[in-house]
Amino acid sequence: MTTVSGIQVLLPIKPPGTAKSRLAGVLDASQRSGLATAMAQDVIAQLVLHPLVTRINLLSDHPGAATLARVPKVRLVSENLLLQRDDGLAANPSAAVPEASDRARPDRSRPDRSRPDRSRPDHNLNALLAAACRQLVQEHPVDDSLILVLHADLPLLTAADIDAAVDCYREQQGMVVATDSAGTGTNLLLFSPGLEPRFCFGPGSREAHVRWAQKRNLPVQVLCRPGLALDIDTSDDLDCLLQMAPASVGEYTRHWLTAAGFVQQPRTNTFTLRNAR
Repeated sequence: MTTVSGIQVLLPIKPPGTAKSRLAGVLDASQRSGLATAMAQDVIAQLVLHPLVTRINLLSDHPGAATLARVPKVRLVSENLLLQRDDGLAANPSAAVPEASDRARPDRSRPDRSRPDRSRPDHNLNALLAAACRQLVQEHPVDDSLILVLHADLPLLTAADIDAAVDCYREQQGMVVATDSAGTGTNLLLFSPGLEPRFCFGPGSREAHVRWAQKRNLPVQVLCRPGLALDIDTSDDLDCLLQMAPASVGEYTRHWLTAAGFVQQPRTNTFTLRNAR
């Protein structure tokens, strides 16, 4: 069975103005931002405590993300700077991608650099993740740590979910894809740094990621677990979260829901919706 020495995490963080826009029918802008921040705090808390996670790279440009980065193992990486540097590397493959201190690293670029159309948010995310992966390889050319791409809106995430993904990788290597509740999206990808998958986040991403691996004869495993499947994007997702036992919900999200007055925890084992718009 394959030994895993460590994990580098890529965690994109959306700006407050765009976070959870599909919840606009039930939460106002301030509430959506507060919920998104609480869920991100829960995801980061689980990652920080995991013994295999060596670094959590927050990909964001909004000021609030700096607060999330004030914990061990976490660093903030500017989206715009990362994309600009990656564009420069694509135009000049002989140039290394500089790290934050602007010190050059040996070139590990690859000749195949397909560039997603950044006119769509999901395509911009795909370009960002591709750039972040290339920078990790530039920064750590001999590091065999796995790369974990994860969404920040998983309030049920636990260390056992990360363990399950790692166990899947140990069995066959290749790539691990964790699906959302609908079975069509992707909430987690786990792979080796030399793989450089084509990111396909957006509608039908689970099938697209699996198909990409299969076309290259790479082992791929699809993982479905409650902690990885429930991402909060719609009012139905929020309703599902509110039906969960409070103890199963991350501490920051649980406290936010209660403090914001959306739930009460009287004599039942589930949350109760109170004053959603």
